[in-house]
Amino acid sequence: MVELVTAARKATEQGHLVSPFPASAVHLTQQALQQSPDDDTVILLRSDVCESLLAATLDLISQERSDPASEMLKHARALDPEHPNLPAVARRLANAELYVSENLYIHPPDLRNRSAFLREQLATLGQRIVAEQASIRIRTSNDSAARWTYQQLSQKVDLRISATMEYGAPPAIIIRWPRKDR
Repeated sequence: MVELVTAARKATEQGHLVSPFPASAVHLTQQALQQSPDDDTVILLRSDVCESLLAATLDLISQERSDPASEMLKHARALDPEHPNLPAVARRLANAELYVSENLYIHPPDLRNRSAFLREQLATLGQRIVAEQASIRIRTSNDSAARWTYQQLSQKVDLRISATMEYGAPPAIIIRWPRKDR
């Protein structure tokens, strides 16, 4: 049993949570549970591996990879159905599946020059964002460019656009559109 616990911890550290199956943290933990279901070390291992599965699920959700996230959540649920963090992660996945993201890259010279073409594109996009109740992230290299971009998006709308700003490259507007197929 000690060997299984050690191997499961090593598999977890190496990121082998569910594959390769015979050497995965999930499979090794299940074997340890079969041998010693009441052992505190094994119970702690089950909780730790489940936490790792849930963390991986959240990473996949943030990468907008819903299908693999759902699979990872199934493994966590099968391993430890009573884990206290399962409901929160399941809600997060369900919420993520309500949206689809789109990255709209901004041509840096247009942003730098505050071009009339970009101004008009952003104003039109702002109307669509409000109409479809989308939320956005604005990514630019500085605060001034981010604020200008937001002002242009808001130019022809009466409602506030839900937005966050981040600094980096390439400049873009990351839009979370509500799914229409749901």
